[in-house]
Amino acid sequence: MVGRAMVYGLTTKGEYGVNTVIEMLKDEPEFTMALSGRPTLNNATMNYIRT
Repeated sequence: MVGRAMVYGLTTKGEYGVNTVIEMLKDEPEFTMALSGRPTLNNATMNYIRT
């Protein structure tokens, strides 16, 4: 999944696109935690994680 996103970023904007994809993948878990009412990933418990 990550590889495909990198290729899309590379084909659309080159190196800048890949860097943008990397930043999005780093930021996305923090946004998700904030929306769930937990300010940081450190506040996550196993109750919030589904496998």
